Amino acid sequence: MSFSSLALLVILWQPVVSLDLRKFTDLEISRHEIWKENAEELYHSFNFTLIDLIQSLDANNSQISAECGADLWKIQLAIYHMVTGQQDDFILDMMSLIDAGGKPGAGLLQFNLHFEGYKGECEAVEHYFHERERPLKGQFLKLELSYLDANRTGRCANPQQNFLWDMCLPESCSRRDLTIAFGSSKTSFTHLCNVHLLNERTGNWNYQSYITLFYMTFLTGLVVIASVLDVTLSSESKEVGGAYFISSFSIFQNVSELLAVKKNKAGQINQLHGIRFLSMCWIIMGHSMSTSMLLSANLKDALEYIKKWTVMIPALSYYAVDTFFFQSGFLLAFLWFKGYDRNPKAATSVSSWVMFYVHRFFRLSPAYYIVIAFYTFVYSQSDLLVKSPLFLGTPATTLSSCPTQWHYNLLYVNNLVGVKNACYLISWYLATDMQLYIAAPVLILPYILSKPIGFFVSLLLLIGGTVFNFITVYLHRLPPYNFDYGWQDPESDWSRVAYETWMYNPPWMRAQPYIIGFILGYFMHDKLRIRLNKFSVFLGWFLIPVCVFAVSYPIRDWVAQQPMALLPRALYSALARYAWSYMIGWIVFSCYYGYGGPVNRFLNWPGWVPLGKLSYCAYLVHLFVVVHYLLLFHHKMVFLGLTQTFLLFTLPIITATYLLAIFWSAIFEIPIAKVEAYCIKLALRRPRNHPVAPPEEPQPARNGSVRHPPNGSVIHPSRTGSVPARNGSIIHPQSPKHSIRLNDKPTSSLIEQDPRKSVSGFDENKASFIASAPDVSEEETEGSSIRF
Repeated sequence: MSFSSLALLVILWQPVVSLDLRKFTDLEISRHEIWKENAEELYHSFNFTLIDLIQSLDANNSQISAECGADLWKIQLAIYHMVTGQQDDFILDMMSLIDAGGKPGAGLLQFNLHFEGYKGECEAVEHYFHERERPLKGQFLKLELSYLDANRTGRCANPQQNFLWDMCLPESCSRRDLTIAFGSSKTSFTHLCNVHLLNERTGNWNYQSYITLFYMTFLTGLVVIASVLDVTLSSESKEVGGAYFISSFSIFQNVSELLAVKKNKAGQINQLHGIRFLSMCWIIMGHSMSTSMLLSANLKDALEYIKKWTVMIPALSYYAVDTFFFQSGFLLAFLWFKGYDRNPKAATSVSSWVMFYVHRFFRLSPAYYIVIAFYTFVYSQSDLLVKSPLFLGTPATTLSSCPTQWHYNLLYVNNLVGVKNACYLISWYLATDMQLYIAAPVLILPYILSKPIGFFVSLLLLIGGTVFNFITVYLHRLPPYNFDYGWQDPESDWSRVAYETWMYNPPWMRAQPYIIGFILGYFMHDKLRIRLNKFSVFLGWFLIPVCVFAVSYPIRDWVAQQPMALLPRALYSALARYAWSYMIGWIVFSCYYGYGGPVNRFLNWPGWVPLGKLSYCAYLVHLFVVVHYLLLFHHKMVFLGLTQTFLLFTLPIITATYLLAIFWSAIFEIPIAKVEAYCIKLALRRPRNHPVAPPEEPQPARNGSVRHPPNGSVIHPSRTGSVPARNGSIIHPQSPKHSIRLNDKPTSSLIEQDPRKSVSGFDENKASFIASAPDVSEEETEGSSIRF
């Protein structure tokens, strides 16, 4: 039996293993009709073996190389000897070669059409012949097959719908040899699309790869040296010159600061730590669910699972991103206007606005850039990924398009440019959030003029974005939500790439939760207490489940691949984020002002603090943790549902992600942040020349003690009455803590003569969940650090 039996399989189950399950969402297969109309041929198809496929090869084709033809003939001869009952070492080796190839297995009606082989067994085949020196070695490969349509053009133009078969054949055969051998045996039903050889897949290492490795090794070595010095040097020695600078790289200091659990203080927004960590876990759950469905051997069962209510848990994980947008806008307003209230002139100075952007760029980019460089030039070029049998046959651009797209990430425009072949898919968020931050003065400046003007501008932007969202969905017949496997309107004139480029990624489409968070942050920044009656508190919490219902129920049938009318789709897309933003906003508001009850106690758990601090680096690294975890599986698995996915994928990936994030942050994020803060404080030093004056009496410090000037020194009061103390600090006997602006937000710590002492460990607050804001006082918002 030759390719005719294989052709029937290809015809009956043509939507085969795909990198995108959306290709299967419109497919309905009736098992009864298949058995009724094709029972006899189907029976023969089940009995089609790998031996039949090998025997169909044209080993005598003159266009095939002599070595390949000879080895193929040897294999066919071994098959003949097996049938006749002969046994020797050669036949046993060839049995291993044949056994390593994939075979049609169970679950064909569930779209299990990737016939997987065993790479290790194949590569172990090596047989030597007496009559020649060259051995016959096995090489692992994958056939990519399709079927011919009425015009006999095949379907190879769409690799997403091709049929895959793992095989083990002689290493002497090139891609050209095997293409000729298989192609010449093609029937009128089948078509050979491609032959993927594992040996041909090699990483493209270049000078960029070595620069990346050198930089990462250099920083790691610096961390090792700093850690040794941190252990061996005394506390006094660490304060001297370069020793202090080097100690900033100590992994002991940085990890201890990351994992420190401090007692929550009044006036802090401690709840954001828990919200941030839980949202990050939700994102990982969504990604792990997608990948487990993607790699399932029973695709039809996976698609059937979409019709269950429990799928809404991972399906709604896209709202976790809106949670972070809300927090970014909230903390930007909450912290910026606190600084503005202290010193309006400094807050709106040119230097402050320059630092508003400069600090964010240098605070955010180093850890992110290293992730992009590592994934682009090192990890995606490694044999671990390139030669994985699971991804053999997957286009290189699907595994990583970063080698040609990485520069868009560095410019923070990858959410709008090159979306079709986007580099490091999850990084679109960082670009969108950066663009919202760049546009933040549009929100900030109107509030400086007056509260009514600021609120009016914010409301105008909200309404404009909502109307634009509604019109875009309605005119182009777009889906209500970015769930990949929901029902797709056949009359829509937008591709998936167009939807992501102009609907899902753009800052003007994602600004709703950001603006709502900004308004709430402005409202809360100067109000320490708000009194609410019991009915208001009850109503606020009662609306939480109402909002959950509002964001989940309207699209439930659409998620289950049922059609949804155009008007409800447009209304949901335009208004659903308001409901979600209310939920997050009410939790933050009620817990901050003491109306959170058990929710407040849960989110105030000190253990959330280190997990929240790690969320930024966890987001950065979790994608290649997911990819690496998949590489541990050489075969597809059976998809059973949410519980299996959570236990086998989500929990291990979350654990590995946060463990890696500890070291990524301690090596590539915190040290650079400390150096950046140190340089900023040095740049802000303004030495003054004072005339010599008679010694002054000792001045009282704020804690009631008396601080004496150093022996032989002279104290010169400043215009504010402040004097330098013995330890170099500036004492303010008649005023509260003096504030100095680093860019858009103040630090309320005592200004120290030695700027190095102003560089705290890593407890500085950030004005968005991706580490956008400069230092703020520990007393104010230490617990509200948002560093996704």
